[in-house]
Amino acid sequence: MTALPAGDDVCVIQRNPRTGCIPAGIEWMLKSKGVEGIDYSDFQERFDLQSQGREGNSFSSVSRAVSRAYPQLKFEDKHFPTGMEKLMFVERLVSTNNSCLISIALAPHGGWHCVPVIKIDGGTVTVLWRMDKPIIQEQRHDFKRSDLETRHDNWSGGKEVLFFSDCNS
Repeated sequence: MTALPAGDDVCVIQRNPRTGCIPAGIEWMLKSKGVEGIDYSDFQERFDLQSQGREGNSFSSVSRAVSRAYPQLKFEDKHFPTGMEKLMFVERLVSTNNSCLISIALAPHGGWHCVPVIKIDGGTVTVLWRMDKPIIQEQRHDFKRSDLETRHDNWSGGKEVLFFSDCNS
Protein backbone atom coordinates (compact mmCIF):
# COMPACT_ATOMS: atom_id res chain seq x y z
CA MET A 1 0.00 0.00 0.00
CA THR A 2 1.20 3.50 -0.89
CA ALA A 3 -0.46 6.31 1.07
CA LEU A 4 0.19 9.87 2.10
CA PRO A 5 0.33 10.16 5.89
CA ALA A 6 -1.39 13.55 5.82
CA GLY A 7 -4.21 12.15 3.71
CA ASP A 8 -6.27 11.33 6.77
CA ASP A 9 -5.40 14.52 8.63
CA VAL A 10 -5.98 17.31 6.12
CA CYS A 11 -9.50 18.42 5.33
CA VAL A 12 -10.15 21.11 2.74
CA ILE A 13 -13.66 22.16 1.81
CA GLN A 14 -14.10 23.00 -1.88
CA ARG A 15 -15.97 26.27 -1.57
CA ASN A 16 -16.96 26.60 -5.22
CA PRO A 17 -18.38 23.26 -6.36
CA ARG A 18 -18.61 24.37 -10.00
CA THR A 19 -15.10 25.65 -10.75
CA GLY A 20 -13.05 25.28 -7.59
CA CYS A 21 -11.58 21.77 -7.74
CA ILE A 22 -8.08 22.87 -8.77
CA PRO A 23 -7.71 25.73 -6.23
CA ALA A 24 -9.12 23.46 -3.48
CA GLY A 25 -6.81 20.65 -4.57
CA ILE A 26 -3.74 22.89 -4.51
CA GLU A 27 -4.76 24.13 -1.06
CA TRP A 28 -4.93 20.49 0.04
CA MET A 29 -1.49 19.79 -1.48
CA LEU A 30 0.03 22.70 0.44
CA LYS A 31 -1.62 21.79 3.73
CA SER A 32 -0.73 18.11 3.37
CA LYS A 33 2.94 19.10 2.95
CA GLY A 34 2.73 21.46 5.95
CA VAL A 35 3.56 24.56 3.89
CA GLU A 36 3.48 27.62 6.13
CA GLY A 37 3.23 31.31 5.30
CA ILE A 38 0.19 30.90 3.03
CA ASP A 39 -2.98 32.92 3.57
CA TYR A 40 -5.56 30.14 3.38
CA SER A 41 -8.50 32.34 4.42
CA ASP A 42 -9.38 33.23 0.80
CA PHE A 43 -6.92 31.01 -1.07
CA GLN A 44 -9.54 29.28 -3.22
CA GLU A 45 -11.30 32.50 -4.14
CA ARG A 46 -8.03 34.23 -5.13
CA PHE A 47 -6.92 31.38 -7.36
CA ASP A 48 -10.26 30.34 -8.91
CA LEU A 49 -9.44 32.22 -12.11
CA GLN A 50 -12.48 30.93 -13.97
CA SER A 51 -14.98 32.29 -11.44
CA GLN A 52 -13.22 35.66 -11.71
CA GLY A 53 -13.60 35.62 -15.50
CA ARG A 54 -9.82 35.95 -15.93
CA GLU A 55 -9.16 32.67 -17.74
CA GLY A 56 -10.13 29.04 -17.46
CA ASN A 57 -8.92 26.94 -14.56
CA SER A 58 -6.28 24.43 -15.60
CA PHE A 59 -3.38 22.90 -13.74
CA SER A 60 -0.97 25.26 -15.50
CA SER A 61 -3.00 28.49 -15.19
CA VAL A 62 -3.89 28.09 -11.51
CA SER A 63 -0.45 26.81 -10.43
CA ARG A 64 1.22 29.74 -12.29
CA ALA A 65 -1.01 32.18 -10.42
CA VAL A 66 -0.18 30.52 -7.09
CA SER A 67 3.56 30.62 -7.90
CA ARG A 68 3.34 34.33 -8.80
CA ALA A 69 1.82 35.05 -5.38
CA TYR A 70 4.12 32.64 -3.56
CA PRO A 71 7.40 32.41 -5.55
CA GLN A 72 8.79 29.72 -3.25
CA LEU A 73 6.14 27.31 -4.60
CA LYS A 74 7.01 25.54 -7.82
CA PHE A 75 4.63 23.21 -9.59
CA GLU A 76 4.76 21.08 -12.69
CA ASP A 77 1.94 19.55 -14.66
CA LYS A 78 2.53 16.57 -16.86
CA HIS A 79 0.43 15.03 -19.61
CA PHE A 80 0.48 11.24 -19.99
CA PRO A 81 -0.20 9.23 -23.15
CA THR A 82 -1.60 6.23 -21.23
CA GLY A 83 -3.45 5.70 -18.00
CA MET A 84 -0.94 3.07 -16.92
CA GLU A 85 1.96 5.53 -17.23
CA LYS A 86 -0.01 8.21 -15.39
CA LEU A 87 -0.86 5.95 -12.46
CA MET A 88 2.67 4.54 -12.25
CA PHE A 89 3.96 8.12 -11.99
CA VAL A 90 1.35 8.99 -9.34
CA GLU A 91 2.23 5.86 -7.38
CA ARG A 92 5.90 6.94 -7.31
CA LEU A 93 4.91 10.41 -6.09
CA VAL A 94 2.63 9.08 -3.36
CA SER A 95 5.16 6.43 -2.26
CA THR A 96 7.65 9.21 -1.50
CA ASN A 97 5.05 11.34 0.34
CA ASN A 98 4.66 13.82 -2.50
CA SER A 99 1.21 15.32 -2.90
CA CYS A 100 -0.41 15.47 -6.32
CA LEU A 101 -3.65 16.14 -8.12
CA ILE A 102 -4.94 14.07 -10.99
CA SER A 103 -7.49 14.89 -13.61
CA ILE A 104 -10.13 12.19 -14.05
CA ALA A 105 -12.39 12.02 -17.10
CA LEU A 106 -16.06 12.01 -16.11
CA ALA A 107 -17.74 10.98 -19.34
CA PRO A 108 -16.73 9.51 -22.71
CA HIS A 109 -17.21 12.80 -24.57
CA GLY A 110 -15.80 15.32 -22.12
CA GLY A 111 -15.75 16.69 -18.64
CA TRP A 112 -13.28 15.99 -15.87
CA HIS A 113 -12.69 16.50 -12.17
CA CYS A 114 -9.31 17.27 -10.54
CA VAL A 115 -8.69 15.58 -7.21
CA PRO A 116 -5.93 14.76 -4.71
CA VAL A 117 -4.71 11.17 -4.60
CA ILE A 118 -4.22 9.97 -1.04
CA LYS A 119 -3.60 6.25 -1.50
CA ILE A 120 -2.85 3.59 -4.08
CA ASP A 121 -3.32 0.06 -2.79
CA GLY A 122 -2.86 -2.62 -5.42
CA GLY A 123 -5.78 -2.26 -7.77
CA THR A 124 -7.43 0.64 -5.91
CA VAL A 125 -6.78 4.38 -6.13
CA THR A 126 -8.26 6.46 -3.30
CA VAL A 127 -8.93 10.14 -3.97
CA LEU A 128 -10.65 12.99 -2.18
CA TRP A 129 -13.63 13.27 -4.50
CA ARG A 130 -16.28 15.23 -2.63
CA MET A 131 -14.37 18.07 -1.08
CA ASP A 132 -17.63 19.64 0.07
CA LYS A 133 -17.92 17.39 3.14
CA PRO A 134 -16.09 18.22 6.35
CA ILE A 135 -15.36 14.60 7.31
CA ILE A 136 -12.47 12.92 5.50
CA GLN A 137 -14.20 9.53 5.27
CA GLU A 138 -17.11 11.14 3.42
CA GLN A 139 -14.67 12.84 1.01
CA ARG A 140 -12.93 9.63 -0.02
CA HIS A 141 -13.74 7.75 -3.17
CA ASP A 142 -12.12 4.53 -4.33
CA PHE A 143 -11.61 3.82 -8.01
CA LYS A 144 -10.47 0.60 -9.56
CA ARG A 145 -7.11 1.31 -11.10
CA SER A 146 -8.26 -0.44 -14.28
CA ASP A 147 -11.29 1.90 -14.47
CA LEU A 148 -9.08 5.00 -14.28
CA GLU A 149 -6.76 3.56 -16.94
CA THR A 150 -9.73 2.82 -19.22
CA ARG A 151 -11.14 6.32 -18.74
CA HIS A 152 -7.74 7.85 -19.47
CA ASP A 153 -7.12 5.76 -22.58
CA ASN A 154 -10.61 5.92 -24.09
CA TRP A 155 -12.32 9.09 -22.88
CA SER A 156 -11.68 12.73 -23.65
CA GLY A 157 -9.81 14.71 -20.97
CA GLY A 158 -8.30 13.58 -17.70
CA LYS A 159 -4.73 13.14 -18.93
CA GLU A 160 -2.74 15.30 -16.47
CA VAL A 161 -1.08 15.25 -13.07
CA LEU A 162 -0.06 18.32 -11.04
CA PHE A 163 2.76 18.00 -8.51
CA PHE A 164 5.46 20.02 -6.79
CA SER A 165 8.28 20.40 -9.33
CA ASP A 166 10.93 19.46 -6.78
CA CYS A 167 9.14 16.13 -6.38
CA ASN A 168 9.61 14.85 -9.94
CA SER A 169 10.31 11.13 -9.59
